Amino acid sequence: MEQVLLSKDVIAVISAFQPGLYDIVQSLYRETKSLRENQRNDAHVDAKWRLIFLSWREKHPDQPSLIKLMSCLAYMHPIVAFQAVVCGDIELLKTVASFCNLNLLPFNLWSLATDKFTNCKLETMVCLMDLGYKNNTQEAFHNVIRSNRVDLAQYLIQHCASERWSVRDLTTSMELLNLMLSCPHIYITKQAVDKIASMGHLAILTRLWECGKANCTTLAMDLAARNGHLQVVRFLHLTCRQACTVWAMDSAAQNGHLEIVEFLHENRFEGCSSDAMAGAIERGHLEVVKFLFTVRGEDWPMASLERSARNGHLNVVKFLLKAQPARCNPRLFAIITSKFKQDEEFVEMAKQRLITHGVE
Repeated sequence: MEQVLLSKDVIAVISAFQPGLYDIVQSLYRETKSLRENQRNDAHVDAKWRLIFLSWREKHPDQPSLIKLMSCLAYMHPIVAFQAVVCGDIELLKTVASFCNLNLLPFNLWSLATDKFTNCKLETMVCLMDLGYKNNTQEAFHNVIRSNRVDLAQYLIQHCASERWSVRDLTTSMELLNLMLSCPHIYITKQAVDKIASMGHLAILTRLWECGKANCTTLAMDLAARNGHLQVVRFLHLTCRQACTVWAMDSAAQNGHLEIVEFLHENRFEGCSSDAMAGAIERGHLEVVKFLFTVRGEDWPMASLERSARNGHLNVVKFLLKAQPARCNPRLFAIITSKFKQDEEFVEMAKQRLITHGVE
């Protein structure tokens, strides 16, 4: 017995433990004490947990140390799993999976693995599948589409084809789109088609229409018009027979898209509201103002012309005052003399019209 107690190896093993913990785990246990006590009230606890684990891992990078940590501190399992997936560390993921059930973790590893801030690897997806991870893949599939990862989408479709995915975002990759269209369990929402139209992706929109998947709302043409995508507006009107609202011409006018305003005027019946003329005036879109006034006969609010003058849109102010000189009032004249005093001829003209027509 005396010889046993005097053995350096035995003493080393005995002294390595304190209250049931390995010595190398003690430092991490102490560092996480405050987090364990306050984690419910700390919105940034996840980041702090990860930083503490990474610091500990740098000091103890070997596998035996990691196994000791996993066996002693069960509350670290989610943190280690999170870190493994974010970094695509397959060996770390396998290790933590041997100590806990990944399906019981408080977050979705599929979603985490495909997040845009994650070092997403196909190997991570394969490893999760091999480990029997079975959480919902809906959000993961959205992430894959947003990042245009054909390899990951193909893997999810092949191995999770029984799940029904409602797609609210569409890819700009034709290869990925064709892959999606080949899967009967993928439902492309109207909101997804609206977004594609708003971004002007005519080729994607055309492919959807060919497959009978171009169902959308009035927002499709409204947003395409607002953003200046004439060919998309034309396609939605002529091919898809899609409707729009007055907001289509309103927003196109406000953003100076004259060709779209003309197309909507010639081909649609919705027309526009007073916001079209007001927005075009205030933003200085002279050609749009001319079209709305001379062709459509749209009226304009005096307040918009005053704002246009304050914004320095001299040509718009000149055009409208020439068209309707009687609408010049003292407030507008004061703005003109302040903003355009270098144009003495125009200031004098405005003054004469104010005198001639009096105050409204």
